[in-house]
Formats: sequence, C-alpha cells, structure tokens
Amino acid sequence: MKAKVTGVSAWQGTPTGGTLSIRVPRYVDSSGNATVEEYIGWLDVNHTPPRWMDGIDHTRELYTIVQGPDDPPGVRGHFYEVLEYGPTKAVRTEFTRKMISSDLDGLIFDYAAPEPTEIPVGFGDAPLTMRAAQQVIEEGGAVVSEWSDIKVDIAQAQALAVAAAGITPRANLAAITGADGYYRAMDTGRVYQRAGGINTPRPELEPLSRAGQTAVQPEWYDGTDLQAGLIAAIAALPAEGGTIDARKWTGTHTLTAQLFASSTKKLTLLTGRVTLQWNPGTLSLELPSDFHWALDGTTLQSSVPNPNGASFTGGFLTNRRSPVTVNSTAGSPTLTLSDVTALRVGDVLVLRVAGGASPYAFGTLGAGIGAGDTTIPLSGGPVAGLKGQDYYLIGSEIVSGNSDGTQITGAVRGLFGTTAAAHASGAALAWAQSVVGRVTAISGTQVTLDKPAALTLTAAPAYYAASGVRISGRGLIDGRKTDPDTTQNALGVVYQAGANCKLTGDLQLNNWDHGGFALRATRDCVVDVDATLNNGRSNVGSNVWVFGSCEGDRVTVRRMSGGFGGVIIDDRTTFFTGWGVEGPCHNVTVTVGDVRGIDPYGMTISGGTGNRITAGRVGAGIFANVASGDGQWTVDMPTLDNTIEFIDHEDAGPQWRGDAVAKAANNFIARGASLNMARSMTINGVVSSDNLKTSKNLPYTILDRAAGQAGAFGGVLFTKAGVASAYVLHNFDTNRLSLADATATEAFGVDLTTGQPRVTASAAYLNLNRKSGGSGGYGGLYFTDNLTAKGYFAFEWSLNRFVWLDSAAAVQASMTAAGALTVKRLFVSAPQVPASAAAIGTAGEISWDANYIYICVATNTWRRVALAAW
Repeated sequence: MKAKVTGVSAWQGTPTGGTLSIRVPRYVDSSGNATVEEYIGWLDVNHTPPRWMDGIDHTRELYTIVQGPDDPPGVRGHFYEVLEYGPTKAVRTEFTRKMISSDLDGLIFDYAAPEPTEIPVGFGDAPLTMRAAQQVIEEGGAVVSEWSDIKVDIAQAQALAVAAAGITPRANLAAITGADGYYRAMDTGRVYQRAGGINTPRPELEPLSRAGQTAVQPEWYDGTDLQAGLIAAIAALPAEGGTIDARKWTGTHTLTAQLFASSTKKLTLLTGRVTLQWNPGTLSLELPSDFHWALDGTTLQSSVPNPNGASFTGGFLTNRRSPVTVNSTAGSPTLTLSDVTALRVGDVLVLRVAGGASPYAFGTLGAGIGAGDTTIPLSGGPVAGLKGQDYYLIGSEIVSGNSDGTQITGAVRGLFGTTAAAHASGAALAWAQSVVGRVTAISGTQVTLDKPAALTLTAAPAYYAASGVRISGRGLIDGRKTDPDTTQNALGVVYQAGANCKLTGDLQLNNWDHGGFALRATRDCVVDVDATLNNGRSNVGSNVWVFGSCEGDRVTVRRMSGGFGGVIIDDRTTFFTGWGVEGPCHNVTVTVGDVRGIDPYGMTISGGTGNRITAGRVGAGIFANVASGDGQWTVDMPTLDNTIEFIDHEDAGPQWRGDAVAKAANNFIARGASLNMARSMTINGVVSSDNLKTSKNLPYTILDRAAGQAGAFGGVLFTKAGVASAYVLHNFDTNRLSLADATATEAFGVDLTTGQPRVTASAAYLNLNRKSGGSGGYGGLYFTDNLTAKGYFAFEWSLNRFVWLDSAAAVQASMTAAGALTVKRLFVSAPQVPASAAAIGTAGEISWDANYIYICVATNTWRRVALAAW
C-alpha cells in the first residue's frame, strides 16, 4: 500500500528549508534478511502548512510504500530529518516510528515531537519546544528549579554543545599533544580539555559528543585536506568501526589515494553537497565489506573528461577484490586458500581456471608442439574466435599466452601443477573455465564451496571480493564523457564477485564510456537507482550490464536514455586480461521504468536461463534481442527460458531479434497500453523455439524482409530439445506459403498468387491420418460457401470406402476400395452420342438421346437399346 507523508515536525518556528530521509526494510529473502529502501523528500516551506515533496519528482508530494507483500510484519521506518533555520543553523533529528496508515491520504507514522540528535553551534536563539528545551537542559547537567532560570540553563547547555562540537579525535591520551582544545581519546572514549599543556578530563562533554565517537564532524580535521582527514578519521575509529559524518564539507576535492586502504572496519560515510573527484585511469576507489556510503546531494565524478579506465574490471567505484591462490582437487568442493583473512561464509569465490575446458570456446592445434614450445599454432575454423590474453587448456596442461586467432604467442607452459607436454596436431584446445561458487564453510585455510572444482591444481589463481557494500541516497556519479566515440573503458560502478551489495536511492549514473554500472559474478545484489543516462559509446557498452555468472540479482532503473545499449544480460567474459570464462547468468531481474534513445542495442539477453527484463514505457526504435553467445563463442551458449517484456511502446511496434541456435522457451511479451492500443510486432531475423505472446491489441506478427535483404524464406522453426523438427515458411521470391521438414525441404505449399496447392516429389500425397484409438467416422474435405456447409468428400474408415455426402452429412454416393461404386442417383448430364456403331469410344462408356441408350462394349464398338413410353 502506498501512502502520503503528511506528518509535520514538532519544532516550533518557521524553517527556511529541510530534507527528510526515510529508510524502510523491504524485500525479505528466504533467510529473513531485508533490503532497506530509501525515500528522499524536501520541505516545501511556501505551502501552508509546510509539506514534504518527492526528492526525485519535485512536482509531487512524497509517498512511501507502507506495507508490501514481501515486507516484514510491523514495518518501522527510520527517519533522518534536517530542518534549516537560515543559512547557518540546522537541526538534525533521527528517530524511528512504526509505519501505520488509515487511507491513501492519512498519516503513515507518528511524527509528533521527535527529539534532537544534533544541536548545532549557536542554536540558542532558535525556537524550541518545551520538551526540546528540557532535554537540552538535562543533558547539559543543569537542574530546572524555576521556569525563570530556563534561559540561563539553555545558555549553559549551549556552551557545552559548542565545546562538544569542537572535539578532535586522537588515538589515545598520550597522543593528545599540541594546541589547546577539546580532544577524545579513541581507545577509551574519554574527553579531555587541553590547556597549558595539561589534559583535564571533561566527562560532562561526552554525552553531547556522541558516545563512542561513531561520528566525526568535518570541522575536527586539521586543515582543509578532505582526503587526509577522512583517512585519519577512519584510522581513529575503534576496531568495530563507526560512522564518519562529513556532510558539512562543500566545494570540490580531488582524491589521489585509496581512502579505505586495507581497513576491515564496518564503516558508514555520510557526505553532503560536496564534489569528490578522481581519475579512474589511475585510481579505482575500492570499497570494503559492509561499507555504506550515504550520499546527500553528493557528486562523484571523473577529474578528467573522457577518462581512460585503468582497469575494465575495476570501475570508478568498486567493491574491494582480494586475489588469492588455491589448491584444488578434481571433483571436490573443498579447497585450500592462501589467505582467508577477509573471507566470510556466504561470500563469492571465483576459481579462475579450475573449471576445466570451456564447452563454448575451443578449437584444435594447427600443428604439433613440443613441451618447450612458446608459440602454439591454431587450426582454422571456430578456433579463430579464441582471441586475447588468457589461460588455455591443452589436454591436462594449462598454458597462458596471447592469441590472435591463428596462434598463441609468449606461451607459459605447465602452469599450476600441470605438466608441460608434447601435443599432436589436431589436439583439443579450449579456454580454461572458471568456477564461481558461494562459500558454505571455512575452517582455517580450508574453504568449502557450493560446487566442486573440475581440476586438481596447485597455487592456481582465484579471488573473492567485498560483500554487503552499499551506496545509497541522493547524488550523481558522472564519467564526464563528451566524445561519443571515445575508446576508453571507464565504468561508473562495478560490483564483482560480491554478495548482497546494493546501489540504491535517488542516484544518477551518467556519461560513462563503457557502462553506467556493471554486475559481474555477483549473488543477490540489489540496484535501484533513479537514472542511467548516456552510457556506452557508438560501438560498445551499455547503461546496465550484468554478466559473468551472476545469479539472483535485482536491478531497477526508473529512467534510461542515450548511449549504445540499454540493458545487457550476457556471457561476455572473454577477450580481456583477467576476465575468466565464468559462464552465463541465471535468474536475474531487470526493470526499467522509461527507456528511450538507445542505439542500437535495446534490451538483450545472451546466454543464461530464467532471466527477465521488463521495460515500462519504451521509446521509438528500442528492440528486444535474445542471442546464443552473440558470436563471441566458437559454439553457441544455451539461452533458455528468458523473458523480455515491453509494457508500452511509442512507435509502430517493438522489434524482436534472435538467432536460430540453442534457444528454447524464451518469451517476448508486448502489451498494448494507453499509447499503443492496436499495433503489431515486427520480427527481424529468425525466431527459434520461442513463445511469442501478444495481447489482443497486437493483431499481427510481422516477419519482415527489409529491402535488399538476402534470404528467400521467412517463417517459424519448430524444435524439440533444440533440434529442428519442421518449418512453416514463406518464400518471398515466389510468394508461396509452405510446410517443410527438418531440413527446410518443402513438403506442401500454396501458391498465394494463383491459389494453387503444390506438393513436392517426396510429398506427393496429402495424408489425413487417424491415429490408433482416434474417434470420428470420416476424414476428408469439407466444402463451404461463405462458411455455409455445401458438401463433403471423405473416407469412411469403418467401411473402407470413399463417400460423397451432402450438406447434412448424408451419404449420396460411395466407392469401395475394390472399385464398387454406389450412388443414390446417377446423372450423365452432357452425353456424347456416337455417330455410328464404329464411333470412337471406350468399353464401359454410356450415352443417351431421346430414342436410345448407347453402351460401348469394346474399343470403338457400340450397341444401342430403343426407348419406349410407359
């Protein structure tokens, strides 16, 4: 249920502005874990009374979902409110309220009298309620004896608040040296006032300075170096981590180093209206496990236009990747890792080469090689697709090297415990397949996955990455791409080999050369953002890219526009150093609210099963595409049981593109909505073994051969288990509609120009077969005139005879298989009367005139019988 946020803050006075963040647990999974959904609002102070407006669409009021079908019971929302009183004062309040609702316009939470969680410097002249004033006094240590003393007590509390706001963190008491001021010893949490070289305890300041120092004010940093300040603040946090509040930073700041280094602390970073920039060509900012970056009007951007991505696998922002080595045993899910320091049960582990030979990318040797050869010739044919720097498997030997499709050069032989050996010409060669699994148990350095390794290897490459990473809130992640044909490889956000990572809120990912964001080999990640705009160049890339054995991820983008591709779910994991053959994606769901201006790739699924793309309002020229490997493999990768759905479309019909190999039960659903009540669906190319579902508003399925396009036939291919069975074809050149066998050889056809039926020499008969046990006495031809029955010519199975029936199906004549003809009435309507007894005739021929009946008794021999009245 959706309801409007109608509560009004209990603060007195007139705020000049404000923001509101509401975080609500959503989407409970099978383990009972909930995803947090965030709603952002801004305070419209020009309205009476003030009202909260939607932070995404500033023209409508803020609504939240009160209770969804997958939500936990008794949902409670966490509210973070900022009320501004002029340019220098603001009150921040955090509180939790149970979500309730009476109707769509009713209250959805108890918003009365929240208590302040932050008191700014100089807040004494801001109007407070009695309850808030009492709280300030009590926390300040004052005792209210008479109401007339309140102003004095507030002034005392204000002084304490000012002091608390100036506390600077230090590692411990011994580190509190230098200038006079207020300091906190991070090892104990105690607060000290330093004056004249002496550190005096000030316990009364500790409650107002956020117990445990889990939040750090940016004023506490020495100087104006945000990067150095953040690194110092992270180092100063206790081992269990905490929250760093940097929302008061403004301006533009350039980062040149990793902020989080090797930190394993559980961190939350809050940033406000500040611009942080760095060059993705030299820095991919790595985020640790359980890290949460909450943006509130923050811009994260490339420091240079058209940046070159330092690593295509990295991204501008990415979860931290931990490379390790692994010892594996063929057929066993138990492994030994070189380092498990940051690995946890539930994390994703990628075994780079332990999956054996790839079933999709392979070939043969073009000539025999010795055990020491470093140049490996490849044969022609499909092996030409094996290009790039990668690991290859020849027999049981793993080699590395660079392939140009004709040979591998610079080969390193006998890797990871395999043995370099001689191999004969024609020996099988393939990419070394990866294993992507989830950790189910850890014992020392032994790790158990949910799937086994295929090879026994020693010190083979593997990696895992940070899980539970979250970027949320309101902000812009901008690649600053201005050249549409730049050939750099920068990506905005990349989550790779992570579990339960999130990218949510009023976020835009714009102007990235190779993609807005990408998920690679992830599990159960959630992306829910406002927009991805102008991502991808003219020949590659996509706004949303999910690939490399992702499973169970859910992606939502409210607006998508511009760039090379819309959404691509695929198996494209080759051609790049360090990109293993991880395989296809499964059970990934992508939903796009509004999509337009994507050229040429719209919504594409290539390899994988159970994936779904749903697009709401689809602009002109956007097409759906299902392909088996998309030409990147030497054989086709199965693309099965996937769905692409267009809810509404604006042009003459969405397009479906697909190839004819290794596909089954893929659905394309086009629904007519308000903009498109009666349009058709256009299919370019061949659709194979797919269920084409069209609504009643889509009356035609059009298979169009564009002008100049090659290929005489277009139609439907029926397959069983991926094997061709039969075709329904149209021959564009002869205008003939045909039925054809599994080899596309025509068996029966109808010439649409003349209306004449056609059969081939191999299909000379029209077979009407009644199967064993089948019901029905007749089978044959039924003649109608404007759908009104006129008669039948049929075969009567029970009597083994042909029959002629009238419009009421009553038998008028019959002929047995033995040749006996039975008729109710026999007519010779146009007799050919012989001129003489020797006239031309055939034995058995009958004729008549007014005087005689003539019968031909032998060739050219006639007899007659005279007729008489009676």
